[in-house]
Order: sequence, then structure tokens, then C-alpha cells
Amino acid sequence: MVKMMFVENNTEKNLLDKNEVVLSIGLNEFEEKVFKEIKPVLLLCIQQDPEFQNHLRVIEDIYRTFAERVRIYLLEEDALRIFMEKFAVKGTPTFLLFINGNEKGRLLGQTDSEELNHFLSRMLSP
Repeated sequence: MVKMMFVENNTEKNLLDKNEVVLSIGLNEFEEKVFKEIKPVLLLCIQQDPEFQNHLRVIEDIYRTFAERVRIYLLEEDALRIFMEKFAVKGTPTFLLFINGNEKGRLLGQTDSEELNHFLSRMLSP
């Protein structure tokens, strides 16, 4: 597992230690953590670029609402390109929702908490 560090107001914070919102996975863990997971999985295909911190803030907001219902995983940087080719992901950021090992939906591009919340609510409704 890769721990993600970011700097905000000159104070180093570790997102994973802070609240365990996002856990990173590689291709080796993908089958177990995504395909075999009982809960729905929100998979984050996000490059660690200048917008990365903004994406993490959106995910922290989403976590507050969906923590009991959804697992959230960030695809590790070294696995991102391979995953994108295999799953026909055309760009980043892309948010993919898997339920019972099957892709239920995806949201491509910059998003905010409200839009991602709406996406998950719609996809998780019976």
C-alpha cells in the first residue's frame, strides 16, 4: 500500500493516517479488493498531478456520506496506464463504481462533491 502525502498550509498531512478514506491498490490486489468485494467499490483513476489534492478533498466529502456503503480505492500510479488500457478508460480523473465485481458506472473528468454524490446515489439506488 502506498501512503499519499500532501502539503497544505505548510503542514504535512497523511491522508491515510488521518482518516483512512482512500487506500491505494495495485493490479495484484485488484481482483481481491474489487471483483470479490461484497460492498460496492469506487475505484479512483487519478494521476498524482497538481489537481490531486482537490480530488482528495472531494473524496473526503463523499466518504462522509458513503463510508458505510462503499469501499474507496485509489489505483496506484504504476498500475494506472495498464488498467486504463484494459478497461478502456480514456482519461483521468475517472471514477468507476463496481458492484458484485461488475462495472456499474463511471464518471469521467473533473467533478465536485455534489456531482459525485449524485452519481453514487443514482448508481446505488435499488
